[in-house]
Amino acid sequence: MLFTVLCLVLVSLFSGVVIGNTYNPNVQVEGDSMHPEIHEDDLVITKEVNSIDEVEVGDVITFSQKNCKVLSENIIHKVHSKTDDGLITIGVGNGYTDQALDKQGNVLPDSCVKAIDDEMINSKVVFHSNDKDIIRLYNTYYNMMTFR
Repeated sequence: MLFTVLCLVLVSLFSGVVIGNTYNPNVQVEGDSMHPEIHEDDLVITKEVNSIDEVEVGDVITFSQKNCKVLSENIIHKVHSKTDDGLITIGVGNGYTDQALDKQGNVLPDSCVKAIDDEMINSKVVFHSNDKDIIRLYNTYYNMMTFR
């Protein structure tokens, strides 16, 4: 079973590269803002996206932000909702959105983190696992496939 899952992930990853999708299998997760869904040292594979239209509410995405100095510049959080301004995100372990919102769910003008737009979004998570056997097998096969 473990081998089958790993093979499916590898086939998806490398076939995506062939048909033009860009995948990143080595996203580093730091902190506990995504617990219990994603933990530090989990295997996280992301697919590059160019537009917020490529993601849905509930997807986990990576994005860059430079407005708020108290947060990391590169963040991996879940899409909480969509507004006219962009995506509202949440660290599920935090219990509150990254953006300060008014009662109607609109981002406040003085919010430290702005609504996520096409310039800020980097990728969406297509697979993650904290199973140590899958991570070990994946790392072994990935290193073999990328060794030149």
